[in-house]
Amino acid sequence: MLVPDGADQFINASSCETAGVARTLMPDEIGPTAVREAVSAILAHDSSERSVARRIANEIAAMPAASDVVHQLEDLVHV
Repeated sequence: MLVPDGADQFINASSCETAGVARTLMPDEIGPTAVREAVSAILAHDSSERSVARRIANEIAAMPAASDVVHQLEDLVHV
């Protein structure tokens, strides 16, 4: 759950919500019931946010290690 407060936080929150990994509550929407409902929905076993987060976690896990990428970049520079 995201609560944007200023600067680019509103754009970032909107992007996360569009990507399906978060729900956004505006500052004026914050209250015990709204927060409880949003968090409960996100943490539900079958929530879309959990599903998308798992997919993204798998994508990240499949990425090469940063040290491997550094070596590849070094090789490109020395060509």
